[in-house]
Amino acid sequence: MNVLEAIAGRHSVRQFRPDPVPDDTLRQLVEAAHLAPSSWNLQPWEYLIVTDPGLKRALRAACSDQSQVEQAGAAIVCLGSMRQQDALADRVEASIRPDATSEQKERSRRTVQKMRHDEVFRRSHVITNTYISIAYMTLAAMEYGLGTSWIGSFDPDMVRVLLGIPDDFVVVSVLAVGWPADGLELLPHKRRPVEQIIHLNRF
Repeated sequence: MNVLEAIAGRHSVRQFRPDPVPDDTLRQLVEAAHLAPSSWNLQPWEYLIVTDPGLKRALRAACSDQSQVEQAGAAIVCLGSMRQQDALADRVEASIRPDATSEQKERSRRTVQKMRHDEVFRRSHVITNTYISIAYMTLAAMEYGLGTSWIGSFDPDMVRVLLGIPDDFVVVSVLAVGWPADGLELLPHKRRPVEQIIHLNRF
């Protein structure tokens, strides 16, 4: 399967067989996600893989009672690290050259200030980059015949307490990953025509 085939074939799967996903396959998915691009090479993503049946059941309750979280072989809690955001600010600050112009130094200092103290930017920066990584994971799952369901409705505080997630991580999403249920019918994608979304040079 090439990348375009994976993109065309990917569907949100909400019914799974209970079979476990091998540990080495889950690791391959994380390794694929880890190759995603990120702004300033931020790499804020970390993944908490939940396979314990009891924890998946509790996690389901934190995810608006969506049954696929419990059914799938694994539920991957996708996290964004604010520690990495702080480390990026350190790297940018350390990269300011002594021989830079006053204007260049001031621009770099403003960037560092934003990275350290603008909480809206900091959170958005981490979440956006983590989303890209999750998308890579959903496509990699296609290579192994796995289905995924990207969960956006969840209580981050419940998830944090349940799994002992530190406060300096953002709970970005939960991804149910597993073997699609036997006989599952996947309906054709419903997408707007490309002619409605493409513009050339000017809107």
